[in-house]
Amino acid sequence: PAIMKANLDGSNAQTLDYPDYAYGGGVLSVNGSSVYTAAGSVNSVPIGGGAAVALIPGPGAVTCAIDDTNVYWVHSSSPAEIHKAPLNGDASVTVLTNQHTLATDYQNLALDDASVYWPNSIEHTLNKVTKDGVTQTVLMAMDAGSGPSAVVTDGVNLYWLQYGPAALMKMPVGGGAPVTMVTGAAVATPPSNTPLPPLAVDGTSVYWLNPPAIMKVAKN
Repeated sequence: PAIMKANLDGSNAQTLDYPDYAYGGGVLSVNGSSVYTAAGSVNSVPIGGGAAVALIPGPGAVTCAIDDTNVYWVHSSSPAEIHKAPLNGDASVTVLTNQHTLATDYQNLALDDASVYWPNSIEHTLNKVTKDGVTQTVLMAMDAGSGPSAVVTDGVNLYWLQYGPAALMKMPVGGGAPVTMVTGAAVATPPSNTPLPPLAVDGTSVYWLNPPAIMKVAKN
């Protein structure tokens, strides 16, 4: 397996060097210098290509996200834990423990300046914890069979994919009434045991994969 990159128009596709790590997930975190992923260990790969580095030895890391200073990841112990460490891998810290459900590589983490967010598709909740681990909040509890799946944030709203019925949803990061943005055939419902891919968000739009197409919708 390999991590690939290309220009936004699809040209100049390249394979980044990714030796010795089994990459089974769909969640990557990228900054100006490196690509980060969690596949047993927490790894970084130079964005221009080069040798992969295991920042945090495995096993157990299943999904990760980064901010300007730290990498955050879920460790699939029982109960699961959320950890963080500086981007160079020094001195990891446990942010949160006693999570009942093990996260998978598509039940991703999302970050803003203050908090870490994650979906729990078995307990049917959207959750957040402050980055210092002090305050945990269940933002929303959903009906069984509704998800949620992957979540992203722009620091103002959370955006997530639900299933049963399939929809793209949003709500304020502090909680509140959910809003349905897109529903129906434009939002794929995954087959059993097949993960929905993560979302992406920028200043104007939310993006998601509806195989074989990449979709987008305006945030407002």
